[in-house]
Amino acid sequence: MVAIYEERFYRYWHRKVQSGTSEKSSLNSYEVHYRQTNLWVRSQGIFQKEILATVIKSHNEILAYAGREPRFLSALTPLPFDDTAPPIVKTMLRAASEAGVGPMAAVAGAIAERVGKMLMNMSPSDVIVENGGDCFIYSTENVVVGVYGGKKARLAKPIMVKLRRDQLPISVCTSSSFIGHSLSFGKAHAATVFSKDGAFADAVATAIANSLKNPSDIEPVLNRWGSHPKITAIVAIVEQFIGFYGDIELTDGSNH
Repeated sequence: MVAIYEERFYRYWHRKVQSGTSEKSSLNSYEVHYRQTNLWVRSQGIFQKEILATVIKSHNEILAYAGREPRFLSALTPLPFDDTAPPIVKTMLRAASEAGVGPMAAVAGAIAERVGKMLMNMSPSDVIVENGGDCFIYSTENVVVGVYGGKKARLAKPIMVKLRRDQLPISVCTSSSFIGHSLSFGKAHAATVFSKDGAFADAVATAIANSLKNPSDIEPVLNRWGSHPKITAIVAIVEQFIGFYGDIELTDGSNH
């Protein structure tokens, strides 16, 4: 699959809302790269060494398992759960089974969440980990995130969603048929899932994007997934049409 590269400007659409100000100057932004993983991190302090170690461990677990189960890297449908698999592989297998997709559809969300939870011990008030559009977010304050449908969505601006601090930490994972390198069978400009489970959010975002062939699919697809107990909210964009489901608060992006 060939996709046109778009600069990762969305990495700067995570913004904290606190007492009329949009950020604390004590937060650091930095990137960590390893193989196919490209993380953008925002935290108190810089923890590139610790993050890299966690990412390498995750890759090693996945590759070791793929050595004994080659289908793991290419399957487009769920594989049987394996109780002997490494921890991150178990997480991905469970998520894939719940979403009805292949396990690699959960990899970015699983890694982002694993890194984010590790960082919460080092950066106790603020952590954002973004991995190819799949995010783990924690803050002691409210946070605003932008959902971007791409230029082809014919929307004037991103959809801005306010996350309350009582909803955090949370994973926010997006799948698109037009942005990025992931395989998609639908025509969704964006399918974004908010969930406490990062691997699950990533896998379900893929499943939803695959199911959205035209705007008329938005309502039935959101009705199908929106009541799932692991899902906090969903945003779906097809062309200029937008669907919302769940505990979600839209904002114009101003501080409040």
